[in-house]
Amino acid sequence: MALMGAVGRADWRHVLETTPHPRGLRADGFSADPFYKCLVAEVPAELACRGQTIVGYAMYFFTYTAWKGRALYLEDLYVMDECRGKGIGGEFLRRIAEIAIQNKCSSLQFVVLNENRPSIEFYIAKGADDMTKAEGWHLFRFEREQLEGLAGGKPPPEQLPLDITGAPGTPFPPISREKF
Repeated sequence: MALMGAVGRADWRHVLETTPHPRGLRADGFSADPFYKCLVAEVPAELACRGQTIVGYAMYFFTYTAWKGRALYLEDLYVMDECRGKGIGGEFLRRIAEIAIQNKCSSLQFVVLNENRPSIEFYIAKGADDMTKAEGWHLFRFEREQLEGLAGGKPPPEQLPLDITGAPGTPFPPISREKF
């Protein structure tokens, strides 16, 4: 619950504009079956930044690639400006790497905005490969409205009849059209 305590206290201006309501963060990350996991960096009260003892976080989840198998996806790594350069980001990466290895992951994946040069340089200095340059991957996204259009769309007339299921013999659960 330390992450929830940090919302609104730490400088999360880059996250708050698009972050779900704190109840959503709590339900998605701190339930019996969490959708994501989170590490937080907390310093002793005498070392607090702007009066805050929680000075950073790393949100991650597990994913799978058809080519390499299990992977850990680092959704966000954030350290308050005043606390950068003190080894917190490196310790987050070390811990995330440990978690990936313990879970038999083949890789750690993440994205960084082009204009975030300090982060790009930080990750490259730690040994990360820039897949944009190395392999030319493009990042794509469907937003909620587009997902609803795709899910509710009709198949083209030339599509073969098919039945798509989950695990053998288990159909996908019905799609809910309600907004979250």
